[in-house]
Amino acid sequence: MLDVTVVITSCRRFGLLNRTLESFFSTNDYLVSEIIIVEDSDDKNVLEILEMFPNQGIRVLLNGSNFGQLRSIDIAYSQVKIPYILHMEDDWLFCGSGLIHSAVNILKMNPEILLVQMRTESDMPSCIRCLPDTVSPVPYKKIPATAHHVWYSFTFNPSLKRISDYLQLSGGYSAFFDEVSISLYYKDMGKVMAWIKNADVRHIGYGCSNYQYKYNSMYEAFRESLKRFFSMKTLYKWQESLRRRINHFRRVYKI
Repeated sequence: MLDVTVVITSCRRFGLLNRTLESFFSTNDYLVSEIIIVEDSDDKNVLEILEMFPNQGIRVLLNGSNFGQLRSIDIAYSQVKIPYILHMEDDWLFCGSGLIHSAVNILKMNPEILLVQMRTESDMPSCIRCLPDTVSPVPYKKIPATAHHVWYSFTFNPSLKRISDYLQLSGGYSAFFDEVSISLYYKDMGKVMAWIKNADVRHIGYGCSNYQYKYNSMYEAFRESLKRFFSMKTLYKWQESLRRRINHFRRVYKI
């Protein structure tokens, strides 16, 4: 039985998407049901992917407009009918094999684990790398909700998850404000994330997001950064940061 569907989110980054797919196909040794690419734009150039990789079971969902990351993911996940989703973005380089097989086994053996992350070890902070190893089926870390005050309970980085866990969310991911909100939600639930210790999946999209405003000059960027620093939005972020740290303290010490 084919039990994994790959979902890839993309937004006008054809070159990065191509590199991601090439690296995945050259290293993957696990048979997947299909690969769903959701393009969050009206850029039909992404359809060229179907001709470049004709025998890989790729299906492209073209939003036709910019719906945003969370809604795009909900659209793609609504097409998934089998147990597991390998969630990917369009800017990752896969450099090793065996990842999906290992991740599936980890989820099968550990119902308390929400998802299995595959990011390379050099990207992980010391607070995660120093956690004790679990050595079956491969070396991996179980990351408790208390490991960090914001992250490492949920991620849209390359990771394997159960569709059943996603379906428990009323309104899907669109019901949340952003990825941080989802991570904090799962922290409050005490959910555990796993990270495969020797995974080698590398981020190649630094500074290339199409969801960020592109400034015309350094002066404009500096001026806008000053405006943001002294804005009410920044004050709200500081308040939110303090609130998150207080909640983290309560989780750690069970107050």
